[in-house]
This record gives sequence, C-alpha cells and structure tokens, in this order.
Amino acid sequence: MTTDNADIKIALSKPITTHSGLVSELSLKPPTLRTMKKAGGSFVQSYASTDDEGRMTIRTEFDAIKLGATIAELSGFDDISLDDLAAADATKIARALVPYFAG
Repeated sequence: MTTDNADIKIALSKPITTHSGLVSELSLKPPTLRTMKKAGGSFVQSYASTDDEGRMTIRTEFDAIKLGATIAELSGFDDISLDDLAAADATKIARALVPYFAG
C-alpha cells in the first residue's frame, strides 16, 4: 500500500446509517500529526520474535476507543454513526491505516 495523499477508500461489508443516509464505503483522509494528537495512539506495535531465517514478526494491537476516534476524525462521521460499524470493517480500516503510522 502506498501512503500518499490520496483518500483511503474502504468498502464496508455492512452499510452504516449516518445522518445523511446509508453509507457502504468510507473515504478516509490520510492521517496527519493533528489526527494523532486529536485521536491519540490507535496502534501499539512491538517486535514479537525473529525466526531462524532472521525474519521479524511485528505484533500490532489496536485500541478500539482510539481507533474509533481516528476513524471519526478521518471520515468526518460522528461516533453515533460509526458505533454500528461491523467489527470486521473496523479491523479492515485499522489494517489499512497501519502503514501510515508505522512509517
């Protein structure tokens, strides 16, 4: 995944109801330092292990409350609308955002 300035488009497995109707795809602005300051650290990454060939395993944990705040900030939708986001969709969004925070 590239981490350019283009919006991040995520197709939802289950549409959510917003104040302006049903939404089946979220368009997220690329995160900025302002996002990180406003929503907090959504991710914690740690190096879990190295295998016999020297490949490193990176473990990523998500903070659901901070992730929700990040999604709200980047999508422009409020928490009330996003509370019905399917867990699988929230996880898909989190995985799409990791490269922006991991560098």
